[in-house]
Amino acid sequence: MNFFLMGIILISLIFILYLRYFILFLLIPRQLNLAIKFLHHNDESQAVKFLSRILKLDRGNPQANWLMSQIYMEKKQFILAQMYLYDILYNGKFTDQINEVKVRETLAILYQSIGDYNKALVQYYLLKKKNKLTISSLKNSIRIVIEDKNYKQANVLLKFAYTTDKTDGELDYFSALIDFDSSRFPSAERKLKESMEKGYKNYKIDLLLGKIYFLSRKYNLALKHFQNISAEYLNADELDSFIGQCFYHLKDYETTIKVLESFLKKISRKNNFTANLDYMLGCAYEAIGNIDKALDIWNEIDSYAPVFQPVKEKISFYRNIAKDEKVRDLFSLDPLLFTERVESLITAMDFDIKKKIFEDDRSLDYLCVSSRSISLFNLFYIHVTRKTQPISIEFLNSLFIKAKQKKTRSVVVIAPYYRDDAMAFAKRSGITAYTFNAF
Repeated sequence: MNFFLMGIILISLIFILYLRYFILFLLIPRQLNLAIKFLHHNDESQAVKFLSRILKLDRGNPQANWLMSQIYMEKKQFILAQMYLYDILYNGKFTDQINEVKVRETLAILYQSIGDYNKALVQYYLLKKKNKLTISSLKNSIRIVIEDKNYKQANVLLKFAYTTDKTDGELDYFSALIDFDSSRFPSAERKLKESMEKGYKNYKIDLLLGKIYFLSRKYNLALKHFQNISAEYLNADELDSFIGQCFYHLKDYETTIKVLESFLKKISRKNNFTANLDYMLGCAYEAIGNIDKALDIWNEIDSYAPVFQPVKEKISFYRNIAKDEKVRDLFSLDPLLFTERVESLITAMDFDIKKKIFEDDRSLDYLCVSSRSISLFNLFYIHVTRKTQPISIEFLNSLFIKAKQKKTRSVVVIAPYYRDDAMAFAKRSGITAYTFNAF
């Protein structure tokens, strides 16, 4: 009799416990709604309280696990976020909104954010194995392997992606990134243009095209693409440094000075990169005739980057070679006026100009005949330069080759100064070498 009574009591207790659990289980949707409501009001602690209650009753509840993962991802507590996402996968409970694809993609993004690219890729490969890999997931996986510089794997994924959708311009962009980083610039340029033609828009296309044209010395095109980029998308300082260099190479020295001075004022710590830009700024001042300002800049570089050889050569040149103001004036003359001075000097040296064969803003090459000689072989190759770099033996040899191509071996050079070994070489080789004292 006592055993019978104890059995009834035990069964009643079990029934009551199950009934309580059943009632609480029925209340899960209400608790879930309360948790969502608290999240909307930014009360995470109350939301976590209700979600924890749900998970005590139903460990695999997808909505509660998902919300907990989002809370901890927002707090950058990634290990806890992973735990709740893996609980969804382990229990295999999904909804229309919270499915396996979404959970694995979120895990992949989480791993990517902490730099664990291999684990991120595992999630995408598992989706691919189950034929659940979306084009969005596929592109995320491509981004990951490109960031990891695993270009061989990126190309495998790209090949597969192209079979899915050949009209997606972002795939061409990904392929261009690989080509650019591998220095295949013509191919990268072509693919970037194809990407735009397919309607893909990304400010980095202009950035990459700008860099490609900059490296190819197509400064007009580079400048156009750099100026297309809104500063909100990119570090404005990086843009200014590129734009300033473009203006310098395009010989717009006034704008170069404006852009580079603005950029360099923002830099608190000088380094080799700023040394190059400071040097360029000094050269821009040199080009407009402000030698004193240029020397101030170069001296500053020499104080923080003493191994920067071009600066030492500039300072030495103006201290020792071009101290005279009249000589200095030649370096800032307008190219047209400099040409007039050069041609007047050539005439004064008893040469008749037969043909101008090369010209830029710093150098001029002519084929001339001597008015003193009646020889049939009196053709001279005359090179005049106002570059401040010293003339080297290698450069003199290159002039010999050019002269030979023009059917003459008579070379005349007029330059600010020469390396000692170059001047000795000129004497041995029969090259007539003048300094700017000739002017």
